[in-house]
Amino acid sequence: MRKFKGPRAINRNVFSIVVMAVIYSINAFLVLPVVRMLTNDVIYADSFFVVILEYIAGIMEVCAVSVSYALLLSALYEGQRTRGAFVIFASLTWYKNLATTAVLWWEAGGISDLWIWDIVDDIYFTALELLLFYIIYAISRRAIGRYTDQRLIAQRVYEKTGEMAPIKPVYPFERVYDKTNCLLYAALVCAVATFIAKLGGELANDVMYIVAYGLPKEGITWLYMIINYVSKALFGVIVYFSVYISLDTMLKKGK
Repeated sequence: MRKFKGPRAINRNVFSIVVMAVIYSINAFLVLPVVRMLTNDVIYADSFFVVILEYIAGIMEVCAVSVSYALLLSALYEGQRTRGAFVIFASLTWYKNLATTAVLWWEAGGISDLWIWDIVDDIYFTALELLLFYIIYAISRRAIGRYTDQRLIAQRVYEKTGEMAPIKPVYPFERVYDKTNCLLYAALVCAVATFIAKLGGELANDVMYIVAYGLPKEGITWLYMIINYVSKALFGVIVYFSVYISLDTMLKKGK
């Protein structure tokens, strides 16, 4: 494994930290408070504007997460340590949750008497997202590792025989998606994992609601639920292209 190359690694880390911190701050201190304010107003509670703002917040969040995924994949691809990517992801995710909690306290007029449980919840949800991050890491490491192993074997063959084995480069990207490209495959893993996580969260919430209040009696409610499930695929698509663009930015800077 190659050692961490200072300037290049630092640039990627700083880029990831700044992008994630800015997006999470905008969501926590601006977009989500506006959503809650409108939701509590009977005039706007069920308006299309609230739905749009909620989707904007969700899109911004997955874009921020995608940057950390790209940081992880670029480190795996270049044989660098991935500890920094894990630390950055965990720290910024916890910051996101703490910032949201702090704003909720401010809106309530003070720190909750049960503040310790709010902090525990922040840690819990951070741990859940970190688990998904690790799953993506484990799958991507195998895919990218096969390519790097082939590259090392080709290099050893060249050193012994002087003949260069044909190894198709995975970067720069030649297509939007290529199943034989380990980086693009890993980006797809990020997208699918995000879609499954988002869909699973919605299903869990709906099941809890049905258990508590029974099945919806209006057909329009079922329609909204189905549309909501299908729309989660949009987040997967956004993650894929966000990872793609972020990888291209990080690897291009590293050239």
